[in-house]
Amino acid sequence: MKTKLLFRFILPVLVLLCGLFGCHAPERSAEPYGVRAISHFFFTESGGLDFDDRTSYALDYADGFYTAVIKPSGVKNEKARTVRVDADFADRLAAILEEFGVGAWDGFRETDDDVMDGIGFTLDVTFTDGRKIDAMGYMMWPAGYDDAVEAFHALFGEAYLKRR
Repeated sequence: MKTKLLFRFILPVLVLLCGLFGCHAPERSAEPYGVRAISHFFFTESGGLDFDDRTSYALDYADGFYTAVIKPSGVKNEKARTVRVDADFADRLAAILEEFGVGAWDGFRETDDDVMDGIGFTLDVTFTDGRKIDAMGYMMWPAGYDDAVEAFHALFGEAYLKRR
């Protein structure tokens, strides 16, 4: 009975309202993260006993500018560089996140406790709309990790070398 009521009365009313006022799904951006949508990005990967082998990349947006702190693997901590980067850099980083499905990493928390001296990573991303990606692992990695991290290295490495 209730189903008949739905189809005989409510559904035609909805169709009429849609005809009068227009009904369509909200437009989706081709880039779910959006252009210049990253307000904070932090990635670190470390392994072994040598502190200099740690990689650390950070990007923050404040006062209309992006600032990156870049410490590649093998570089002493005091040789890390703080550089101002342009919005294109942030767009390219957002494209990497999208291309390799990094959004799906949110909540990843896996470790292999049997390994005593392995490799670990931490990723923390905040978008201007409040969305976040928070992931960490030790000798365990989410899908697409290697390709995404290779792209992070290329992007931040290029900025590190340009600012000499």
